[in-house]
Formats: sequence, C-alpha cells, structure tokens
Amino acid sequence: MKSPEDGAMLHGGWFGRYLSVNLSDKSFSIEPLPENLALDHIGGRGIAARLLYDLVPPGIDPLSSGNRLIVFSGPLNGTNAPGSSRIVFVTKSPLGGAINPASMGGAFPNAFKRAGWDGLVITGAAPDSVWLHITPDGVSFHDAVRLRGLSTSATEKAVRELAGDKCRVACIGPAGERLVRFAAIVSGTRTAARGGMGAVMGSKNLKAIAVSGHREVTIADREAFRDIVQKIRDDQSENPSLIGMQMNGTAGLISVVNAMGGLPTRNFQTGTFESADDIAGSAITEHNRVKGIACQSCPVGCSLISEIKCGSLRGTQTEGPEYESAVMLGSNLSVGDRDTIIAANYLCDEYGLDTISTGNVIG
Repeated sequence: MKSPEDGAMLHGGWFGRYLSVNLSDKSFSIEPLPENLALDHIGGRGIAARLLYDLVPPGIDPLSSGNRLIVFSGPLNGTNAPGSSRIVFVTKSPLGGAINPASMGGAFPNAFKRAGWDGLVITGAAPDSVWLHITPDGVSFHDAVRLRGLSTSATEKAVRELAGDKCRVACIGPAGERLVRFAAIVSGTRTAARGGMGAVMGSKNLKAIAVSGHREVTIADREAFRDIVQKIRDDQSENPSLIGMQMNGTAGLISVVNAMGGLPTRNFQTGTFESADDIAGSAITEHNRVKGIACQSCPVGCSLISEIKCGSLRGTQTEGPEYESAVMLGSNLSVGDRDTIIAANYLCDEYGLDTISTGNVIG
C-alpha cells in the first residue's frame, strides 16, 4: 500500500489521492490521482466518468459485484467557494444501463473532501451488510447487520453514534437494500438519487459511508482565490431573483412554469394544473415553512424546512420539497394538497427513493 502522503504532483484544490475499496475481501488501497486525469477532466463528474469507463467492462450487470460505485469531489470542494459543496456519485445505472452521474449537496461533500481524499472507488460486494468509515488514515469496515431495514435517518443516527457525532453519513434505506432500481443514496435530506445509485450500493451490501477529518484543502493562490470568492458573493447579493429563491425555494418556479404551460400534470397529459398556486413555493412558505437553509458555502440558500400540518404525519418536519419533488409528487399525480406532497417527499427520503422517479412510476 502506498503511503497516504504519496499523492500525485497536483497543487491547489487536490490532495492528489483517492481510495480504492474492495468490499469482497474488505481491503483498500491508496491510489495517486494522475495529474493528467485531474486536469483533462476538471471536476469530480468528469474524473469519475472516466474512471468508470476504464474500470467497468462492457456488458456488465449494473447490480453485479464487478460494477463500480465511484464517489468523487472537485477542486473547489472543502473551500468557501460559493455553491461548491457538491459531490458526484457515478456508476453504471441499473435503471438505464448507461454511465450515470448523480450529484449531492448539503454537508457531506465538503466533509468528504476534508477527510483528506479526492475520491472513492468501490468494487466487489461484502458477504454481509457493512458500513465504511473514511478518515485521513484510510478506511475501516464495520458490521451493519443490525442496521438492515432501518430508514435513512435511523441509519445515520446509528452510524454517528458509533463513528462520532461530527462525522457525516451517506446511506441507503430499505429501497436500496431491496434493489429498487430508482433507489437513492441519502445524507440528511440530501440525495444522490437519479439512476439507481442506492440499488448499486445495496447490491454491494454497503449500508452507509461515514466520513471524518479536518484536512485543509490547499489553495495555490489564496489571495486571488479570496478576491474571486468575494466578487461572486457581491454579485449574488445584487441578484434580484435571490430573494425569491431564499424565501420560496426552487418550488417557487411552479407558478411560473405552470403559466408557461410546461408543468408536468396528470402524467404530463397537460402542462397546466388548476391547483398549481396551492402547491407553489409561495403557498408552502405561507403555510408550511419553518425556516430557510443552505448548503455549506452557498449564499443562495434555496432550500427550506417545511412542516406537515395535517394527516398521520402531522408535526413532522423535513427539507423541501424542491421543485421536482413538488411537481412529480403533486401536479403529475393530480395531487393539490401540500401536506400530502410534503409527506410523500419525507417518506421518499426515509425509504431512500428518488422522488422524481417515484412520482413518475406512480403517474
């Protein structure tokens, strides 16, 4: 195994190393991130897609042990660059059969980078359910049999009790364990949802990934970087659409898209919904909003915490719903009740389901 400090000759935004984990024999190696790979494919999405292309042979079953699940950051992760707390999960999709990237926001992306790694490549399948703890020193493997069947929030709570409250966790729920082909990977209420990421994770008997660490990302020209970040923040503060996004979230787009005739309605039989204003972001803000929140380092803050006011889940609070979730679980299903939509959004997060595909399948 290479030393953790044996990274490639990269400076500014990279640690120059990534982890390769084989779940079949519970082993890992530390791989250098080649300079040409990082520079030719700027950002985690490009690097992960190239690695998947090189490592996964044609014709492989997406739910077989030979498929890879690749998690990769970009050079801005772990810094205070606006909007930089994103990380990408890439795999061969069990839903579409192609290379599939799914992006996740929230706190997990920056926490992953601060664990001292640029990325993670997972192959094989554990004999039984496991969870991983990633630190600057490498990977430790832990039994997750007692976590089987737990919701994503219960899984995260259990893992943080074991790995430390300061760790961040990305996990699957019952949907991923049962290989639902549109299962999501969930961290808090943020998801890498599209294309069945959770099913691939479930096929590998991997219940959760926890990350811990405080490694600082190197910035090649700190003064220039600070000036650019400040300019972006100043420009954002003068953006008139920012206030609307902060108040009503992305669901604020519902009324606009409905007026344009492009709102998915009744399985997209039409583009307008008679109850669009009842499920729009402004209505959620007026009746269900608890507070606004933002991903780390992001000045926009386009998300919110909402509370279910009626029904069996009354009093339950969750993040969202985002535009896509509110539409696919709302107008697409001819549902004009906010509490029903928020409850469905909450249950999708708990079970580990992609809200978009869930609404589409029901529709």
